[in-house]
Amino acid sequence: MSNKKTILESWRNQTLVNRTNNDATIATEYYTMVQYVVENYKQRFETIQNPILHLMSHCLEIRYKDALLYAAEYYLNDATLKETIIHEHNLQLLCTKFVELCNCLLNDSSIADEDKDLIKQTIIPDNTQITSILKSDVTAYRYSKVISRKGNVKGSGCPIATDEESPNIQEIYPLFKECNTSIVYVEYLLG
Repeated sequence: MSNKKTILESWRNQTLVNRTNNDATIATEYYTMVQYVVENYKQRFETIQNPILHLMSHCLEIRYKDALLYAAEYYLNDATLKETIIHEHNLQLLCTKFVELCNCLLNDSSIADEDKDLIKQTIIPDNTQITSILKSDVTAYRYSKVISRKGNVKGSGCPIATDEESPNIQEIYPLFKECNTSIVYVEYLLG
């Protein structure tokens, strides 16, 4: 019996990444990791600030893309949007496209007034705020410098220039959670 339990425990820890076949699942994995770390980390966040901000940024990036790609195909019938965002990693640009999508929903007669109020009063402002705080693209929080293909330093890898604008993890975490949920909710409205 002990051997059977060991085998089961081994499979619980097997990654099985080849079975992940959609971006929503991957975004949920990033979200789960952020949630676990923020709620269980007992030291100062400055010792893991770049990785945790990267995880937050990447989770939101994947959520935006998932919602926008769904909208491009099934709601807007917009091949140009798909081409614009498929390889985009700039969080602020993706948020801008997401806000444009939300504005389309505000003009959609099939969307309930309560949902329109939620979009207008919470979803758009919260997502705009978090992307303004994170200022992220694909390399933000991953590298200390931006380096050209020729090996020349082009600038700082971190998009945050001053200590005053550096995010406080405990302060932005509730906003991150709200934005994650709201993006999923918008995708639900589209369906």
